[in-house]
Amino acid sequence: LPIWDLEWIEGQLAEGSDDPTQLAYLKDRLGILEERCQWVENTEWREWLQAKAANVWQKVEAAETSAVGG
Repeated sequence: LPIWDLEWIEGQLAEGSDDPTQLAYLKDRLGILEERCQWVENTEWREWLQAKAANVWQKVEAAETSAVGG
């Protein structure tokens, strides 16, 4: 299940990296994980993972804004 990957991405963002290459990698990885969530058979677990991924996307967006000084 992708929860550990989602938590790893959150950890990377928490470290405050403003490297555009690292952020691009995290975005790519998150996109892949988000796509995989739809294949989780248990509806509750799938919805929870999708909500978690959406929350991580918000953190990615905040990191991008911070990285460009906006």
